[in-house]
Amino acid sequence: MKNLQEYNMEKNLIRNELKVEVYTVGFEPMGESIVVKIKMDKITMFCFVIDYYETEDEKPILQLIKDEQIDLICITHPDLDHCLGLEKVLQLATKDTIILYPDKMIEKKYDSSDQNIIKIVEKISEFLTLYRNSSKKPQLEKCIDRKNIMENKNTSFVDIKRGGEYHLEVKTYSPVTEIIDRGIGKINLGKNPKIIENNEFSIMLSITLGKLKLLFCSDIEDDTIVEVNKKIDKSENGFFAKVIDYVKIPHHGSEGSKEMFTIFSNVRKLSNSVTTIYRSKKLPRESIIDKYKEKNGKVYCTSKLEKNKNIEKYGIVKHTFDIINETVETEELGNATEI
Repeated sequence: MKNLQEYNMEKNLIRNELKVEVYTVGFEPMGESIVVKIKMDKITMFCFVIDYYETEDEKPILQLIKDEQIDLICITHPDLDHCLGLEKVLQLATKDTIILYPDKMIEKKYDSSDQNIIKIVEKISEFLTLYRNSSKKPQLEKCIDRKNIMENKNTSFVDIKRGGEYHLEVKTYSPVTEIIDRGIGKINLGKNPKIIENNEFSIMLSITLGKLKLLFCSDIEDDTIVEVNKKIDKSENGFFAKVIDYVKIPHHGSEGSKEMFTIFSNVRKLSNSVTTIYRSKKLPRESIIDKYKEKNGKVYCTSKLEKNKNIEKYGIVKHTFDIINETVETEELGNATEI
């Protein structure tokens, strides 16, 4: 829990350490969620939840965030494997929470043939409507071609012993207007109707803190990736150059997201890449995992690639990034493994 009274209110003053913990959680046979905690001197200063999933008897995300104030809830897109049970974490939102969600999809302009998806969208819509009339009033942020979403937060950390300042920034790159405007759900657009699939609403976002660069790709697929690639900064000092410290591999390592490597064309190293599984679709694909391995870093999966009778119900890959010393420690919990 935050205790900001001990700190300067204009800057977050580091006495000893500044660390970022990334928990990538994947379930059997599908389902995923990510928790990011930014800790200064062991106090959680920011806590982000990207998607949510649980089973009837396994709720690891609630355990990870039970003592935290949630600063950001990102609903990347309402596929079952990304938001089953999402209402549990939405109930933890306060007036200081940003709820980031895809524009047009959640506001009942979206149609689906999957009744489970319709129910999830309706449930999310109910929560957002409730929040608009609630005393909590979290910050509801539609996401379509947005840039920095932390503009109104105190996001500078200053090392008072060694000098140096570390700035936190969260940016979004999708969904892309050009993709979404082709059609919404089952709307018939003239002679060539375009059905917008769930994954085309996916929010891809980056987190930077000082030199640390983290990228969360959701289920972004090739059509969207091509459009994103036209807009991003791939200059020498841009996010998509040199080294990216962590990548959540898009769409469970599907070949439908192979265009990510056009975005990574100026990236020398992907230090840590993580995928989840989707067993019925036989994901991740070995050919895609090999491409990530070629980027000179380590690749992890939240589950064993070959299912066996002793496999657990979920796995967690935990990365702890030490911002000041520029080091990383990795823990593989449950089913998680380096591949």
